[in-house]
Amino acid sequence: AAATARAAAAASALPASAAASAAAANVGIHRVAGCDGGMRITAVVSQTDVVRYLYAHASDHGPLVKKTAQELGWASRNVVVAPPELSAIEAMRLMDAKHVSALAVVDNLANRRIIGNFSISELRTNCAEHFGSLALPVAEFLALENHTEFSGYAHGGSGVSAGAAAGAVAATGSAGAKWTSDRKARAKGAAGGGPSPPAGAGGGGAKHAEKPCGEVGQSLVVVRARDTFVDIVGRMVKHGIHRVYVVDDEWKAVGVVTCSDILKAALAAAALAPAAAAK
Repeated sequence: AAATARAAAAASALPASAAASAAAANVGIHRVAGCDGGMRITAVVSQTDVVRYLYAHASDHGPLVKKTAQELGWASRNVVVAPPELSAIEAMRLMDAKHVSALAVVDNLANRRIIGNFSISELRTNCAEHFGSLALPVAEFLALENHTEFSGYAHGGSGVSAGAAAGAVAATGSAGAKWTSDRKARAKGAAGGGPSPPAGAGGGGAKHAEKPCGEVGQSLVVVRARDTFVDIVGRMVKHGIHRVYVVDDEWKAVGVVTCSDILKAALAAAALAPAAAAK
């Protein structure tokens, strides 16, 4: 409710044309400020706020809400992916080269079965003494964050070489690796949720989920090509995420949907509405 109120307040503070232009511009703008006549900031609205507002008013968007990811062109995209053995720093370099803020970690480049998500947010609070963690294979980096071990090393299904696996094991004793494994616990503690239990707490040790993405301890929210606009937006709002991957029945990454995509689709639909009403 608070997020919806912020979005409504910011929307009223900005001229509609300026808000639409800012949202639609492909320049990486994720939030805009609403100002009064004296150019004093009165509200700030983010893409996430607008997505929540759109979901809360889904009935206002007409046919758009029933369009599927396939129909919207979101299920046939060139998803930026990385194999599990690629180092975290090389994954960052790849994101920079492709101008994206996240990539899908896949079991290998042939199968492209998604096993995790790696984003620029992994660098939060990463100081110079922690940079050694970026030398870890990206799958091991994610697994450490989630207090588990990358099962691909044990099961041999990832295509990771023995040398890479040995290097990862050696690197896990570094200060950088300890920072990586503690990062999510620190974040939860700061949010009042308390630290996550370390691997092995509560008996049984680290466990790997049987479903994909369990290899690195993540539980990704994904959608299918048949899922509708309102279903996709609802999942993003419910889980507080900025992107979802579109996967096929074998969990191969075939597309990705971001908050920017949601806003652009809504703006396009709004632009078409007057013409449709005139017919």
